[in-house]
Amino acid sequence: MPLSIASRMLMIGPISDTDANAARPTVEAWAARAESLTTFFNQTLSAETSPITAFVSSEILWRKPT
Repeated sequence: MPLSIASRMLMIGPISDTDANAARPTVEAWAARAESLTTFFNQTLSAETSPITAFVSSEILWRKPT
């Protein structure tokens, strides 16, 4: 179930009404893109498809300082 625009706006944090009105079109556009991407994935990926994951470690753990 997708989040409502109001819920997404609340996730931004406390902002003025002016800033909220300025941000709302961008939030709405991102929400539409997210829904389109979810629809695409649901239609094209199967249950056998594994998500791509990556482990990122600190460079200091694998590279000796020079």
